[in-house]
Amino acid sequence: MALNQSDLIYLLILGVLCTAVAYVLGVAVMKELSAFTVALTTNLEPVYGILLAMLIFGQKETMSLGFYGGAAIVLGAVFFYPYLKTKIEKRKQDLVIRKIY
Repeated sequence: MALNQSDLIYLLILGVLCTAVAYVLGVAVMKELSAFTVALTTNLEPVYGILLAMLIFGQKETMSLGFYGGAAIVLGAVFFYPYLKTKIEKRKQDLVIRKIY
């Protein structure tokens, strides 16, 4: 496979934009958002991509039942986490209050 000069320039531009710039922007976002939000957004990217592909390609591309089961598990965990975190924090506060009295 032989690359000409214009291909190398395009690869360099693509590499810089998709790695260095994206990394710098990602670090800047991490300063503003919580670690959970950043991890959640990153880990749900495949789900976003597949749902977007389904919208673009329609019924031509279908996913297996395993995909939908996995997506349900991931989304269930995502929405269950804040509830569970609130319950744990409330229990810790109740224990602290009981120790004080």
